[in-house]
Amino acid sequence: MNYYYGGAFDPLTKAHLAIIKAISENFINEDNVLFIGVTDDDEKQYTYGVKKRKEIVEDALREYGIEATVIRQNKRTYNFLKETFSNNVILIVGSDEYEQLLEGKWENIDKLTDEYKFIVVKRDDKPLEKKNFLRSSVKIDSRFSEFSSTKARDAIRLLRNMVDKKTLKTLFE
Repeated sequence: MNYYYGGAFDPLTKAHLAIIKAISENFINEDNVLFIGVTDDDEKQYTYGVKKRKEIVEDALREYGIEATVIRQNKRTYNFLKETFSNNVILIVGSDEYEQLLEGKWENIDKLTDEYKFIVVKRDDKPLEKKNFLRSSVKIDSRFSEFSSTKARDAIRLLRNMVDKKTLKTLFE
């Protein structure tokens, strides 16, 4: 079986890595493959291009010893999954994305929930609303419960505005 976790990873956070690690440890074996999709959505403005974000994810997975295949997701989720995996995939989403899914904010929601099973990665102990497409859930380390790419991007912007480039380079060496 294939497992798919997609996102912008803009930037890749420790929470993303905790999710990938939890899925890898709980669901991946010699019969299963974990795919990490780096999205390339024309409607969004990214800090880095998809090629650089894909490289960052690949480097981090190697550093943490996590086996996964990193691919570029160049279409909306349903169309991408259908074209890439047919129906042979389980979709992994965070609890925040699951809530958006339940609120109908995803494109092709009826097709996604009819044709695919989902694993939800939880950041807390709040119960999930049960649906027939929910296959399972797994909880990540609570240290990462407040991490988000949006907060990371905001912090990076703040640092760039407050600190000169030489100091920034020294900070992150």
